[in-house]
Amino acid sequence: MTNQELKVKTLAKVNDIQIVLLPIENEPVPIRPICTALGIDESSQRQRIERDEILSSLAVMTTATGADGKNYEMFCIPYKYVFGWLFSIDTARVNEDVRESVIMYKMKCYDVLYEYYTESKDFLKEKQARMNACIDDLNNAKKVFRETKKIMDEKQNLFDKARHLTIDDWKAEKMLPKLPFPENI
Repeated sequence: MTNQELKVKTLAKVNDIQIVLLPIENEPVPIRPICTALGIDESSQRQRIERDEILSSLAVMTTATGADGKNYEMFCIPYKYVFGWLFSIDTARVNEDVRESVIMYKMKCYDVLYEYYTESKDFLKEKQARMNACIDDLNNAKKVFRETKKIMDEKQNLFDKARHLTIDDWKAEKMLPKLPFPENI
């Protein structure tokens, strides 16, 4: 399968060496071109990977195509682990001309880790604030409902009295003296 068939995407080009994105998550990625691009010693990085409790179990030797188009046996790690390995590289060991890019990459990694581990706390805080606002609104709506219900009940009571009013009741009311007392006592 050629690079065009895999739809390889170039992530970056450093010192005339392309660092590519492969379409398969666990595709082995050779560390040699990355080490060359960063100006770090491949054999030292291989030793670091072999000492790492996670990367060592995932690293493999496989045939990969070099920049010259020829096939070579290369030390590789799965694509999804390349980012963590790059994060662990000492910036003092990379070429001066790429050091700032590596530092910016590492800062982005710190940002992503921070966001990942604090995001749930921020979410819960925001969720609680929204729930508190909803509770306040709901309590206010219940209060207004109770007050409105009281008025509705009073109006229903007056309606029921009017509906059941008989002529005898009406005549009796007409005969009652009108005293100047307040209505709500």
